[in-house]
Amino acid sequence: MKTLSEMGEKTLRLTCNQYEIIEQTNINNDQFKGLSISGSLFSKTNFVNVTFENCIFFGSKIENCSFVNCKFINCEFHFSSIYKTSLNNCYFKGSTWIGMNVNKNSFFNCHLDPKSLYFAELNENLLQNCWGTPGKIEIKMAA
Repeated sequence: MKTLSEMGEKTLRLTCNQYEIIEQTNINNDQFKGLSISGSLFSKTNFVNVTFENCIFFGSKIENCSFVNCKFINCEFHFSSIYKTSLNNCYFKGSTWIGMNVNKNSFFNCHLDPKSLYFAELNENLLQNCWGTPGKIEIKMAA
């Protein structure tokens, strides 16, 4: 499995480090397959029309980011956190979530598979006009 740094100049022009920090970056119209994102920090980063397929997020932090029209297909989220992040018109299918902290995020017009929906319902997340299996759902407002 490739790491984010190994994707090379195609997207981020990163050097290969043990701990990657991706901050105040725009990632648009890209597709990542079989990517291993381990021990990384995403902060104030915007993802637009990005597909993550068969990717693993392990021990990483996603904070104050924005995901618009993004897809997460058969991705695994392990011992990571998603905090104060906006997800708009995103699609989750076949996700695995283990030991995650998902808090103070906003989900708008998202399709959530059952495990993604479970973690999105925890803590102080806002879900509006989201769909899950089997149909449309309206959930709670953040406090």
